[in-house]
Amino acid sequence: RFVRHPNYAVVLVEAIVLPLFHGAFLTLVVVQFLHIPVLIARILAEERYLMSLQPYRDAMSDKPRFLPRFWIPSPKDAAKAVR
Repeated sequence: RFVRHPNYAVVLVEAIVLPLFHGAFLTLVVVQFLHIPVLIARILAEERYLMSLQPYRDAMSDKPRFLPRFWIPSPKDAAKAVR
């Protein structure tokens, strides 16, 4: 509802927090070094497919990928406010 990829945001936070919680700093660096490029490729491939679907594009094109922007109006809301 607020972001396009809430699960990926949680996965990224989890991959950072769990090694820190256990004091595995080297694991954090190595895993993120390997994980982030894979995550980026997967998200871009998924978005390429989903944006080709009109219902998804209509519902999600104005939403940010990971972090909700409660403090910034979406382009659709901004257009409504101008009218």
